Amino acid sequence: DRKDFGIRFQGLPFPGAFLGLPFDLPNRADSVALDDTYSEVTPKLGVDWTLNPGGNVDSLLLYASAAKGFKSGGYNGIAIFGVDDARRPYAPETNWTYEAGVKTDLLGNRLRVNAAAFFNDVSDLQLNATLAGGTSFPVQNVGDSELKGIELEISAVPVEGLTLFANAALMDGEFTRLQPGSSVALAGPSFGVSPTPPQIPDYSFALGFDWRTATPVGTFRLGADWFRSDDYVIAATNDFVVSAYDRVNAFVGLDVTENFELRVSAKNVLDDDTVISGSRALGGFILLPPREILVSATWRL
Repeated sequence: DRKDFGIRFQGLPFPGAFLGLPFDLPNRADSVALDDTYSEVTPKLGVDWTLNPGGNVDSLLLYASAAKGFKSGGYNGIAIFGVDDARRPYAPETNWTYEAGVKTDLLGNRLRVNAAAFFNDVSDLQLNATLAGGTSFPVQNVGDSELKGIELEISAVPVEGLTLFANAALMDGEFTRLQPGSSVALAGPSFGVSPTPPQIPDYSFALGFDWRTATPVGTFRLGADWFRSDDYVIAATNDFVVSAYDRVNAFVGLDVTENFELRVSAKNVLDDDTVISGSRALGGFILLPPREILVSATWRL
C-alpha cells in the first residue's frame, strides 16, 4: 500500500473560555504532509479431511487452517484541537490466525453440530483512543495481544416443522506487550484496572426456535430467539464497560401462498435499556433500540 496524507490546520482565534474549554485555542496555521509505503506477505494454509459416514453419522468433516492477516498503517486526520495527532502515523497491524474444527450431520440430517477452536496472535494492534480529556482521538499501535476461544453451533429438527438452534462462544483475550505511553498502557495508572483487549466478552450465546404447521388458510409460523452477552470493555482506555445484557426477539407469521406472507415481528421484546457504547471522557453513551414492532405484508414474484 502506498499512502499520501496532507492536512492544513487553522486554529480558531477565540480564547478557550469563550467556548467553555479549559485552554485557549491556538490562533495559527499549520500543515502536515506525509507519505508511506506498507507491504506484507499474507500466506494461508489449510487442510480438511472428509471421513466416510456410518451409523448415525451422515457426514463428518475435520479441518485446520493457519493464515496471516494484514491491516495497513495510516494517519490521524481528526486533529480538531491541534495538529500533533496528524504528525504521528500509525504502523500496520498483523494477525496470525489458527483454527481447527469439526462439522457433522447426524441422525438422518436432523441434527447438525459444528465446533471450532481458534487462536489469534496480533502484533501492533491498532485501536482508537480518546486522550487529553476528550480533545484528542488518535489511532494508536497499543502493543501485541492474543485471543483464543471456542465456538459451538447446533441445529436440530426433533419433529417435522420444528427447528431448534443454539450458538455459543467462549473467548479470552489478553495483552502480551504494551506500547509505552499508549492509551492501554495508561489504563492501569489512570483507572486502576488490568488492561484487556476491547470488544471481547468472556461468553455469548443465542438460543431459538422456528416452528411451522399447515392450516386451512396457509402455513402458520412462530419463532423466537434469545441472545446474551457477558460484559466487556469497549475502548483502548478500558474506562467504559458494557454490562452483560440480553435481547429477545420473536415473530408470528402466515404464509398464505408461496408468494404472499403476513408477519408481525418484535425486536427487544422485553424493552430492555441496553447501553452498548459510550465515552467516559466525552460523557455520553449509546443505547440499543427499544422495543420495535413491525407489521409486514410481503409479495414475492
